[in-house]
Amino acid sequence: KGDRVRHELERIFDEGRATTALAMARDLGVLRAIDPALAVEDGTLERLSTLSGAGIPDKALLFLSALAYPLSRSDAARLMDRLNLDSRWARAVRDSLSINESAGELRSPGLRPRRLNRLLHALDPVAVQGAMLAVSDSVMTEHLQLYLDELRHVTTILNGDDLMAMGVPEGPSVGLVLGELLAARLDGLLATRGDEEAFVVRRVASGLDSS
Repeated sequence: KGDRVRHELERIFDEGRATTALAMARDLGVLRAIDPALAVEDGTLERLSTLSGAGIPDKALLFLSALAYPLSRSDAARLMDRLNLDSRWARAVRDSLSINESAGELRSPGLRPRRLNRLLHALDPVAVQGAMLAVSDSVMTEHLQLYLDELRHVTTILNGDDLMAMGVPEGPSVGLVLGELLAARLDGLLATRGDEEAFVVRRVASGLDSS
């Protein structure tokens, strides 16, 4: 039964006019029949309408992530079991909930890029986008969009071999300094290879056990 219900939900999501179909499913009580906790607000429907065209990658998963965003952990666990979700779909649901649980921090205007990246980097980008479509807070939306468009693509120029050649001992210190380099790049403090090398020189000189 779970597979059949999931396929019905996927059919709604994959409709050419998916938001219209979803609104009808809500108004007719179909969503609550699937699970009593399932609901969708008008604002979410309006934002989802931007994805109603054809050819959108992972469209059904985006819709599911948006629907899952307001759920409690227990409601989500029941829904995942009821729909017999595979590992990626279940992960998207859990990741969307994680974003909800971090919403207080994600709504903070002073959130640093390094912290934003730390909150989101382990999550499925599809779930991040789906959650973004479920929120109305402009600051949080801006942060999620910044992560999707820019921060998740940021990497260091130097690698572990470069660091060891500059005097960073092999082992945990390499990961430590790479993490610090990435954080500084995310915050816009480093831009070039020379900037990174100067950072490493200072870090080695200051002692790697003083983090």
